Amino acid sequence: KYTYLYVMLNLDVLAHSKIPSTRDALNQQLMTPNLCIEQVFDTMVSGLNDVDAAKQALNWIFHAVRPLTVSELAVALTLKPDPSDNKLDEQLTFEILIEKVSWDLMRDLGSLLETTVKVVNDRVYFAHHIFHDYLEEHSNLLIPNFHASITEWCISYLSLCSDHTPKMSMEYDSLEQPKIGAAAAFLEYAELYWTEHYKLAQQTSSTQERAKYRTITEKKELSPGEKEELSQSRKEELSSEEKKEVSQER
Repeated sequence: KYTYLYVMLNLDVLAHSKIPSTRDALNQQLMTPNLCIEQVFDTMVSGLNDVDAAKQALNWIFHAVRPLTVSELAVALTLKPDPSDNKLDEQLTFEILIEKVSWDLMRDLGSLLETTVKVVNDRVYFAHHIFHDYLEEHSNLLIPNFHASITEWCISYLSLCSDHTPKMSMEYDSLEQPKIGAAAAFLEYAELYWTEHYKLAQQTSSTQERAKYRTITEKKELSPGEKEELSQSRKEELSSEEKKEVSQER
């Protein structure tokens, strides 16, 4: 059945196919049988690996509790250490973060996101709603414990911003303010939603992993609201573990 989505996806593949710019090559491509929707998505994500920025971006978009802005995603992608970075052992600071944030993220991520992602009112979405379902069914594309990683990155980022706050108005002239603003773009999301990612991580992590991330959160100075949320989350976690123990005893 040739639905609108089916046709558009195949046109996307045709538009982004890396074929020679000759009439013969184009004719051969047009004679190729149309792909089913799953095959189209397979083609779109082929070649991804865990350290690839595009795969990281897809996982951020998939796991975010609300759509990220382009600026937020640009900062989020700097929070994971880059194995290819010669300064990997250097501790991340806000100054380093300023230098690493992309100012043209969609170009930097390459052609993959041209077919799988769209930007509407500066927010990043999957281009096709069923692509979310496709990722759920292909767990090899989803990075394990990503909610837990987001929790850790958000807390680390908030710490960087907290350490840097006094310097923002004292050490930088007006020419530096746009760079600071770009690096601070993720602040609202990190402050509002790190606890949501923490709770989601608790639902999918092992007991050992939950203990690890409890230790991480205990290092952060919490607001009264955050303390209450975490307290409730841990009560639910303990209740769930007690129920499992009772079930096993039976």
